[in-house]
Amino acid sequence: MAAPGSFAERLNSLFEACRREDGNPYTYEQVAAGAAAAGVSMSASYVWGLRKGTKTNPTVNHVKALAHFFGVPASYFFDDATTDKVDERLATAKAERQRADEIRHRAEELLQGRGRGQLMALRASELSEVGFQQVEGLLDVVYRLEKAEGVHPTE
Repeated sequence: MAAPGSFAERLNSLFEACRREDGNPYTYEQVAAGAAAAGVSMSASYVWGLRKGTKTNPTVNHVKALAHFFGVPASYFFDDATTDKVDERLATAKAERQRADEIRHRAEELLQGRGRGQLMALRASELSEVGFQQVEGLLDVVYRLEKAEGVHPTE
């Protein structure tokens, strides 16, 4: 296990917090390829060593390439205040992604015939007050029109 506050611990935090679009963690090969795309030579085994703490003295270019890959400032690895701020933002982003995934999953369930009204309510709960009022007004107009025309909900 990496020592608290060490380069390895901070790199591990980034691997945990920053995920690919499919939700899986980046591989060592993907991180090394990202460094190479930034013009920095780094092997997957070197990334592994940095993460495990067996490699403890990365070059400035390695630090910059890793920071760039994970979208954090290079000072993340050395400055406690920066680390704390970034970790807080990453935690917030992770919670927002989880919430969005839950909403998406619930919406998919509802779209499969488990309640169109519930889906509308779910979507409405994510609107601003102004947006909610607009949707509410539109629903009221459609409701009154259908009632006046004698349209039944099952049609």
